[in-house]
Amino acid sequence: MTFLSDIFGPTDEFSALQNKLKSACLDYIRRGHLRAFGYSAPRRPDDTPVEVPSDLWAHPIYWDKDTLSGDGLEIVAVRLIPTQWLLQTQGISPQSPARRQGRPSRDSDILNAWNELVEEGKIDFSGTRANACKLVRERILKLFPDQGEAGLGDKALYRKLKPLWDKATE
Repeated sequence: MTFLSDIFGPTDEFSALQNKLKSACLDYIRRGHLRAFGYSAPRRPDDTPVEVPSDLWAHPIYWDKDTLSGDGLEIVAVRLIPTQWLLQTQGISPQSPARRQGRPSRDSDILNAWNELVEEGKIDFSGTRANACKLVRERILKLFPDQGEAGLGDKALYRKLKPLWDKATE
């Protein structure tokens, strides 16, 4: 494959774009949106791809050679695959992640109630955050009376609403 840099030589814009793409790839790998597979070197014809160990990303990456190496291990012919593709090939729907243990989170209820109250102008930003927490709790209990107050304690509401409050009062 021929790249523009091969024809025209490196340019600042091209280098900046290349660095931005590399950073985005590494970020997606760290967040689990991309998974990397390759072959242990030296590669043999009957080898099967292995997943790249996460600690190898801390070592130099030879992007032009599709190679990672470090700690005595070298992975060649590295390919990035969206995690969603892997889940689909295994018959797992990416929209239905494994259920977490414990009580279901009320975070989405809290955020929805907050957004509704802000849109309605019922949050007084000149008042206290405690009053806002009280309004959010009341709204959620009104919308979901059968779920009770579990997950709507003062600490949980304060923790979830603090960044929203801070952003709105900047």
